[in-house]
Amino acid sequence: MWAIMTLKNPVAASQTPEKVAERMASICRFENQNNESNMHWDSTIWQDCEIELMYLRPGDFFFQPPGVLHLVYTPRACVASGGHFYNYDSLHLTEWTRRIQHLQSNAVTNQDPARVKEALNMMMLNFPNNQGKYFYRRALAALCRMVLAENEYIHQQQAKLKFGNKLDQKAEAMAEIVARVCFEISPAPGDERKLTVDALAKILEGDYREPGVAFRLEPETVQTIEKLALKYWEAFSAKKKKTTKKG
Repeated sequence: MWAIMTLKNPVAASQTPEKVAERMASICRFENQNNESNMHWDSTIWQDCEIELMYLRPGDFFFQPPGVLHLVYTPRACVASGGHFYNYDSLHLTEWTRRIQHLQSNAVTNQDPARVKEALNMMMLNFPNNQGKYFYRRALAALCRMVLAENEYIHQQQAKLKFGNKLDQKAEAMAEIVARVCFEISPAPGDERKLTVDALAKILEGDYREPGVAFRLEPETVQTIEKLALKYWEAFSAKKKKTTKKG
């Protein structure tokens, strides 16, 4: 028995991540923060939620989008398996979910998937190989931001992550190039990373469920991205050789 919970008030989806995270944490803890008696395990917290119940039978598969509040009850002994994957079309939901978990991971999830950064890095580097395919503006902006600002998505009480290997460096460079080409973000020299991350955050403002306008990855766009990437790799290699020679 699989239950999906959604907030009745559609305005809730456009609130700040901090407010949404606090509300979702209250629902998951089953406690009403507005109750004057401070009573825990208060079912009134669910009154502003719609609950849709599904019955999964042997052999059924169920695909659930990122960030969905859900309840699971198994009426008899069984064996079930689950997992997760990332999809270019739903990365705006992945980014929003990771932000909520960054704020309230102790309450809203019992999952901390491993090697997320590596998976997103590979998706970022693979982006130019999708010539002719359609992408969503906010979903792509979400991918760029997650690659560039990973420390804003780690779970509560976890130490800041330290990266800097070749895969990280290439993916982060690609994210900045894609932001420049696809979103026309051109920050002043010296502040590229911070200003790019802030500009991407502006694109992600609003209803987290909206993927944004669809656009086709045209051959000209791919050529521009590849040309800028090649310049970066050449400059990076030259800098590395220079540093090695000095050493």
